[in-house]
Parts: sequence; structure tokens; C-alpha cells
Amino acid sequence: MPRISPFRALVRLPSVAPTTRTLAAPICTPSLRANTTTHSPLLSRLAPRTSPSPFSAPSVLALVAAPAPVATLGQMRTVTYGSEYQPSQRIRKRRHGFLARNKTRNGRKTLMRRKFRGKAKLSH
Repeated sequence: MPRISPFRALVRLPSVAPTTRTLAAPICTPSLRANTTTHSPLLSRLAPRTSPSPFSAPSVLALVAAPAPVATLGQMRTVTYGSEYQPSQRIRKRRHGFLARNKTRNGRKTLMRRKFRGKAKLSH
């Protein structure tokens, strides 16, 4: 049975036309000034700005941290399928052959079960 990749659903999403991104609002963090009595420069950095410039650091970080649009998920081209199973007769017989079954206790049980059922081929 073939293995199904978890990325298969992502690749088959319908492609959506790319949309233009607008500058997002800055990330608003809760102000810590209300809880503290002393003033520190770290707390002033955490407080939200009232009128940010379009190229301020929080707005640029908001653009970078924003999730990718759905259109980019449909363009993933790095996933390959069918490369997991590369058959080799030697390895198949080494793992599932008669001699490999005869070496171990559970393998001998497998051979006995197949012999009891009347199988023409006991192993590979």
C-alpha cells in the first residue's frame, strides 16, 4: 500500500490569484506601565504607538510574521512521490526469503503456518 505524504493535501489546493498586500497594523502588545510604578526604557518599547509610520519596526515585523497567502501553498514543487520503494531482489530475499524465515523462531512459525494452510510458496 503506498504511503501518503502529509504534504499531498497542500499541493492539491486550488491556486488562488495572488493579492497585493497592504501594510499591516503594528502588533499591539499590552502596556505594562499600568502595573509598574517605575519607568524603564524596556517598558516604553513594549507600549503600542499611537501613530506609527508605515515603515516602523513593528509594522515591518508584522509583515514578516504574517502567514503566507494560500496562493503560495499551491506552488510547492519540491514534493516528489513514488521514490520511496526501489525494488531489489537481493534485499527482498534477504529480508523475506526462506533462509531468513528459517533463521528465527517466529520465521519458522510463519513457515509452519503457511505449510499448514497448503501454500505452494512458503516465502519469497
